[in-house]
Amino acid sequence: MGGVERSETVSEAKALPEALPQIVSIKAVDGQEMYGAITYPKDFDPSKKYPVHFEIYGGPDTPYVTDRWRTPGQWFSDHGIINIVADGRAAGHTGRAGTDLVYRDLTSVPVQDFCTWAEWAASLPYVDAAHIGVEGFSFGGTMTAMLLMRHPELFCCGIAGGGVYDWTLYDSHYTERFMETPESNAEGFERSKVLNYAEGLSDSVHLKLTHGTGDDNVHFQNTLQLVDALQQAGRQFSLMIYPDGMHGYRGKQGEHSREADRIFWLRYLKDEE
Repeated sequence: MGGVERSETVSEAKALPEALPQIVSIKAVDGQEMYGAITYPKDFDPSKKYPVHFEIYGGPDTPYVTDRWRTPGQWFSDHGIINIVADGRAAGHTGRAGTDLVYRDLTSVPVQDFCTWAEWAASLPYVDAAHIGVEGFSFGGTMTAMLLMRHPELFCCGIAGGGVYDWTLYDSHYTERFMETPESNAEGFERSKVLNYAEGLSDSVHLKLTHGTGDDNVHFQNTLQLVDALQQAGRQFSLMIYPDGMHGYRGKQGEHSREADRIFWLRYLKDEE
């Protein structure tokens, strides 16, 4: 993935009274700046080792890291987990220099960028490199599933929600803007197809898939096909289905999803049963 260059602010790592993020940046393999927002655990002690939870998206021109108020992610801080919201080069911070990189191949560059983030985190003296997890929804679910299947050496667990696992199943108005068509870009569609990497899921990696059956944005068919691919490959995983749930879980389903996810992180990032 190339060398990791960290920003000056990393040396100032410290916990705040509240779980407020601190903006950091690292260099991608081509030297472009990538931004993250890191929140340290309550009573942070740099002499200790902490697990890391990454929150990602990865889609073009959709930054998750912004220098503005964000509701504190108190739960991870309270439970001794470093939380990092991370953007790659295509997020839009560097304009077309970043977004052009995903033209005709929506996933290869974001995968590389999130691996660079994981390598950076693993290099920090207060990070438990064996316990780095990743989570994303929609495009972030696509990325999470692919990262766990292709890079089990970097990520031990992850939750992929509502992801696109075959771009031929997604809206043409979005897909063709970046990927053209399956006829004109067959190689790009195959390279960006999560289903093709199902056999790469390691027994040591814990993948949880979630989806709402009523999702009219990313259709439930995506997760059904990934479930089939993983079963055909003999790989074990977890699955949570939300009947009639939409693209994002609301009400009691939202409450259930948050609690189930927290149980997952305690089990696989903190090794707590």
